[in-house]
Amino acid sequence: MGNKIHVKGLDALNGSPVLDIKPYNAFFTADELDVIRYNNLKANPRKEIITYIGEGELEKLLILAAQLHGHYCPGLALGVMAGTYGFNTINAESDGLEDLLVIVETNNCFSDGIQFVTGCSFGNNSLIFRDLGKMACSLVDRSGSGLRMIMRPGARDYMRSIYPEFTESYEKVIRNRDHRTESAEEFKALGMKKAFATLDLEFDRLFEAEPLKNTVIPEYAPVHESTICSVCGESTMVTRSVMKEDKPFCLTCGKERILQLTGWGISTFE
Repeated sequence: MGNKIHVKGLDALNGSPVLDIKPYNAFFTADELDVIRYNNLKANPRKEIITYIGEGELEKLLILAAQLHGHYCPGLALGVMAGTYGFNTINAESDGLEDLLVIVETNNCFSDGIQFVTGCSFGNNSLIFRDLGKMACSLVDRSGSGLRMIMRPGARDYMRSIYPEFTESYEKVIRNRDHRTESAEEFKALGMKKAFATLDLEFDRLFEAEPLKNTVIPEYAPVHESTICSVCGESTMVTRSVMKEDKPFCLTCGKERILQLTGWGISTFE
């Protein structure tokens, strides 16, 4: 008497009686399980990610998101937290076909966490970047309804209190550009510890969330034809070309204004 068994992922209502418990036997070999997993991901590349989101497996999501971002850091962890919270709150679905749109208001580590969890990216035209410099994002469906989350003013102090060592390393490596191997390795190690520690913080102390309705969103992205630049011979979108003397020019050869997105924001490429 008094023994307990802990389970998760059951398709059962809370409080349902457990009538029988059977021992577990592995019916598949490791190789067979790999094949099953591979085929499942071929059918739905986001299957595992969606499962982790639904179960609130933030650590697993952070590990996968870091494969995109390149390292662990608290900003990435915040993006994972916000993306997961927003996804579960509005019961979102995302297959990269622009029915779910994400609006990010900053282009930093936070945005990578959001992109990874939601599956909305520049490449599938589901990510909108508004150059506002705010640690905020919105998940919106085609009706214009959704959820906006913005980092609370006191959130950074709250985060510094759990792992102050990271702040000093951040100042040295990121602000002062000390990229010596020893400094970089210390930064990555401390970033990893603080990133996972961040996942344990209270979401409501980090973010303010507000429902959205009638949000103005763009139409589905058009499919653009391409043309060949008469100077360099490179293929370019018609919408990113100019006609001069009845000949098509890419923006570079036509010496037109070119915009680029960098860590400084959106600026003109010189």
